[in-house]
Amino acid sequence: MIDVLVISHACFKSVNRKVYSRLAQDGLTIELVVPKHLNYPAGKKQADPKQEGEPEITFVELVGSNPRTYQYSGILEILDKKKPRYVLLDNDPVSRMTLTIGKWIKRNRASKLLCLSCENLSLSITAEVKRRGLKYLPISLAKRFMLFRAKKVVDTVFTINNAGTAIFKAEGFRNVIKTPLGFDASLFSIDDESRKRIRTENKVQTNDKLIAYFGRLTYAKGVHVLLEALSKLKQKGWTLMMDQFEEYSSGYEKELQQLIEQHDLAKNVVFVNPSHLEISRYMNAADLVVVPSVSTGNWKEQYGRVIPEAMACGKTIIASASGAIPEILGEYGMLIEENQPDVLASTISSWLNGENIVSKSPEEIARYSVDYFSIEAQVKVFQNIFSK
Repeated sequence: MIDVLVISHACFKSVNRKVYSRLAQDGLTIELVVPKHLNYPAGKKQADPKQEGEPEITFVELVGSNPRTYQYSGILEILDKKKPRYVLLDNDPVSRMTLTIGKWIKRNRASKLLCLSCENLSLSITAEVKRRGLKYLPISLAKRFMLFRAKKVVDTVFTINNAGTAIFKAEGFRNVIKTPLGFDASLFSIDDESRKRIRTENKVQTNDKLIAYFGRLTYAKGVHVLLEALSKLKQKGWTLMMDQFEEYSSGYEKELQQLIEQHDLAKNVVFVNPSHLEISRYMNAADLVVVPSVSTGNWKEQYGRVIPEAMACGKTIIASASGAIPEILGEYGMLIEENQPDVLASTISSWLNGENIVSKSPEEIARYSVDYFSIEAQVKVFQNIFSK
């Protein structure tokens, strides 16, 4: 018997296993079940191999691609073998995997099932049909059926935002607990040496104010809003550093390339492609980090992991008030109305002109982030459950 079996597609990447490695240091016996590979737009990718110091990992085939309906091959046999006191499913409770594991839980009566959900949109049929249209009604009904059954087998739901907490409490789940998605404070911290090195020895070389965007290139992340805003500030002496993308590899990336060309921004933009282990060095090199997320009919920012990471590096952040961003950024950054290029341009212009748009010092910003959003903060939440 082990203490905790974590079933997680996020742990496909080694960086997401660190919180469980840290929990294991406290004496818990923890093992992971992780997909062997995942399908990305660029093709199939293999999971990161087990790293030194990580818990034992069983790599299995993931059958299906939709998180609501996919299955981990052989999971019942693994549960029979490991007999964990707790099963932590890194997935929404309204899912087929929850029901599969729930049947095993009921049969064995010796384990508790916990789920980690990113949900922040109402699960009611009316709300979902309004968001997605009447054609979504059958899917919504199926989700309600799964939700009804999940409430009977899920002991605890971990949520990552206030909206999710309210949703699952209103739906009648027994224990609903908010947790951060912890970042590694040993990687993300104020580092003047890395700042100097990236700005002098790297292709980022610039004496301008360095504005940065980190994250996925999708419409909902609002990079087009940032480019539109910066097109109004071309005489202000800035450089934009952003994640690299292959030209025309997707419709949205093509749109971004066209915006750069249309507004003659190429000379102001540098592209970087850091790994997660390197990204903190680039955050330290930046003077300003912008998170311009845009809510859509079917999505609003669930967390915004780049925000606490950049805060831990002491960065000034301008972010849109989309979804969970305000509850993470608080008074330690500048919040603006989302999807408003003129407002974003004006705010950046004020910063470029030397106005103090955030009252907190870099050290205060970093300490706040470490205290509330680091791996240690997440471990405290988990320990309160697993120590029982």
